[in-house]
Amino acid sequence: MRLSNREEKIEALWPVFLSSSRALHARARAGVASGGLTFPRVTLLRLLVHGGKATSKDLAHWMGVTTADLPGLLDKLETEGLVTRRRDVSDRRVVYVEVTRKGRRKLESLWLAAMRAIAIEFKDWSDRDIQTLRDLLARIGPAECEPGCGPSLRAPGVRRRKNP
Repeated sequence: MRLSNREEKIEALWPVFLSSSRALHARARAGVASGGLTFPRVTLLRLLVHGGKATSKDLAHWMGVTTADLPGLLDKLETEGLVTRRRDVSDRRVVYVEVTRKGRRKLESLWLAAMRAIAIEFKDWSDRDIQTLRDLLARIGPAECEPGCGPSLRAPGVRRRKNP
């Protein structure tokens, strides 16, 4: 069985997506490197800032990892005072992770560094080109947990924080 002409064109996009993703992630990692946190930890902070408190299960869903991967990510953040873990008062089995004020401040500086590093890849792009790329990619799948995202885009069971 062969791919149709259209499917071959779509198949040709795959290496471009992978290469682009790797390039952008490399820039982002370089941007946050001086801040002492890995990019996955910065991503975790960002998810918590925009999504509010969350369980390990919710965070694992958002990040595309297993719940077994999270303690390694969360322990350092908690030790540095960037997140806290608290048991749910109504169900002691549930532990929520929340970002602290210190974590918000740290994220603000590191995210700015990451975005400035990524912006280098787009230095020759017009604002219109950037918006067009965003619009086209959004048709494939919406970004989860972006500012103002609605409940339908959020992981099941995640409550939006009330005070931004």
